[in-house]
Order: sequence, then structure tokens, then C-alpha cells
Amino acid sequence: MRGVITALDLVGAVRRKAVENLAWAFAYNSVLIPVAAGALSWAGIVLGPEIAGLAMAMSSVTVSAWAQTLRRWTPRGVWG
Repeated sequence: MRGVITALDLVGAVRRKAVENLAWAFAYNSVLIPVAAGALSWAGIVLGPEIAGLAMAMSSVTVSAWAQTLRRWTPRGVWG
């Protein structure tokens, strides 16, 4: 029974981390994709293709690094 409770606790931790990562990626991409596409070129803010590619890679690296924080997950003390 303890294994089931631990598994459900892990599922909750993974779900929370997935939502956090999705929110981060959505916000990051919502800002930088229009900038990379030239939406702010009238203000002199333009990203070259190489910088835009680096920014997208950094987004993926950040999300992957945050997902690695689940490696430190430990089950809550349910039984005591």
C-alpha cells in the first residue's frame, strides 16, 4: 500500500513540474518568437537568426534542467 501512495505522490510531483515547465516555455516563447520574427523591428529590437536559435536552445536547456530537479524528489512521510 505504501508503494501506491508513494507512486501517487510522485505522479503529483511530476505533474506539478510539467505544468511549471509548460508555463515557463509558453511565457518565454510568447515573448521571444515575436521578437525573433521582427515584431519589434520598429523599435530597433531585432534578433538575428543565430541569436534566435540560441535563445530557443536555451529555452529547451532550461526546461530540461528544471525537470532534473525531480531527481531530488523524496516521498513525503506519510506513515509517521
